Amino acid sequence: MMIVTLLTLGSGCGERIADERGTQARCDLHDVELQEGVIPIRYGYPMFAPQEIEGVKRFPYANTFRFGGCMTTSDSPKKARIRFCPKCREEVAALNREYARTVLIPVAEYRDRVQTILGEEAFLNVRSCIHYTKNQAVGFEGTVASEADLVRLKLLAEAANPPQPLIWDVKIIR
Repeated sequence: MMIVTLLTLGSGCGERIADERGTQARCDLHDVELQEGVIPIRYGYPMFAPQEIEGVKRFPYANTFRFGGCMTTSDSPKKARIRFCPKCREEVAALNREYARTVLIPVAEYRDRVQTILGEEAFLNVRSCIHYTKNQAVGFEGTVASEADLVRLKLLAEAANPPQPLIWDVKIIR
């Protein structure tokens, strides 16, 4: 069980910072001395990108954020004082850069390409979206007037070179 101490730091502003430094002094992975720093605390229902989960698992001393739980009050701390490994942070930053290069950028570029398709009158009730829970896949949701419109939309969307399989939730309304 971790005991958290709250400190009041700052120049009279009364900002509460949770002290979560613990007793660990060295990174078990890189065998370097841990440094001290202050990181944000995330509250609410978390949405973690795949590389964030991988980073936490592979580089446990990166300590780039803390999860504060679902409930928060007006005096819940927004930051935490922690210890971190600079080499773990470098590794996590490399994971983030690779994820952006291989997933985020191609998905965003694809989404830009399909916006002209969605501007056609037959597709005005369809929108593209990014499914964060499904590895950043691009999806289409909405309605079209006919089976022919849906077939044409799918052909145009596939012709725009999606970076991964598309997720479809487009219905025909008659």
